[in-house]
Amino acid sequence: MIYQFSSLLRFDDLVHVVTSARFDQYDDFNIADHVGLNCESAMRNRRLVCDSVEINCDRLTTGQQVHKTNVAVVTAQDVGRGSEGWGSAIPETDALVTNLGDTPIMVISADCLLVLLYDPVQRAIGVIHASWRTTFGGIIGKTVDTMRQNFRTEPGDLIVGMGPGAGVCCYEVDDPFVETISSRSEILPFVVRRNDTQYFDLPGAVRSELVRSGVQADRIEQMNRCTICDTNFFSYRRQGKSAGRFGLIASLR
Repeated sequence: MIYQFSSLLRFDDLVHVVTSARFDQYDDFNIADHVGLNCESAMRNRRLVCDSVEINCDRLTTGQQVHKTNVAVVTAQDVGRGSEGWGSAIPETDALVTNLGDTPIMVISADCLLVLLYDPVQRAIGVIHASWRTTFGGIIGKTVDTMRQNFRTEPGDLIVGMGPGAGVCCYEVDDPFVETISSRSEILPFVVRRNDTQYFDLPGAVRSELVRSGVQADRIEQMNRCTICDTNFFSYRRQGKSAGRFGLIASLR
């Protein structure tokens, strides 16, 4: 099963897809070749999903996600890095932006939020792996700034899709976590206490960071699907080290 953002389907020059744990007859549709079960099938799975939405899988460009805030500006020299697997991906990269046509960029997850930024005015896109660490580190604002600096993107022009991720319904956190994020007063309110248990509202924090970066709130679409309790998606919290990865792929035509 694949998912798309309804607010972005009206743009003919953009194609995008969010994968899940299932696709056609496959019940463990892992698209990461370095983690999870059935990782040997990841390259086949990537091609299957790319073909389904007419994305050129040979030009698929990815980063080696390490929960840092590095943003890669994908140029002609970078096209296809990661298309052959983790080893060829751009090192230490948790967000990618580009204004090149026929250049799909991808981020993957098993609980972290995946975010798509689309600038219909300057014709540019960005994808973000928004874990709690990268969100705390400011990756949302950094990605928006990178698009502004390289593509003249105005944040108010951006249309944003927020994919599946760990939801406040299930994302339990402990006191050391709260202590870690307490230095950012704008993130701390997204820790919610229920029945003596603390939960982190990652989607709420990401949305707040987008708005702080200049994105208009009414131009943000959320899928509102929690990967921890929704078995249509991979979840490290639920499955542990056996969890595969789902992904967000976007490309300008």
